[in-house]
Amino acid sequence: MNDPRQSFGAHGEEEAKQFLLDKGYRWLDSNFRTRGGEIDLVMEDGNCLVFVEVKTRREAGNYGQPEEAVTLNKMKHITRTALFYIKAKGFRDKSIRFDVITLDNAGLRHIRDAFQAVGSYTY
Repeated sequence: MNDPRQSFGAHGEEEAKQFLLDKGYRWLDSNFRTRGGEIDLVMEDGNCLVFVEVKTRREAGNYGQPEEAVTLNKMKHITRTALFYIKAKGFRDKSIRFDVITLDNAGLRHIRDAFQAVGSYTY
């Protein structure tokens, strides 16, 4: 990884993953990609699949709060990718949740159930 931004983001994803593991979540996947989008982390919290978007910022406030980068369009891409993941992996019997983890100089914040599935997709 030569791009410092990618390296910084990957470090943030690892921190987020470890944070969730320490809380008892089970790791399933990282950087799951389709043509329509990417999911940073796929975790399991009991019988719930948790699709996690990780946002990192070097400094809080310079470009708004990190969670503000999770726009409606981004939510649609995450939703579509999550439903593809569920179908591809056969997880239809699980509930789902979308969380956001932010990391900046103010620390790590975990926003549980940050948004609901967006769009009219079915699986």
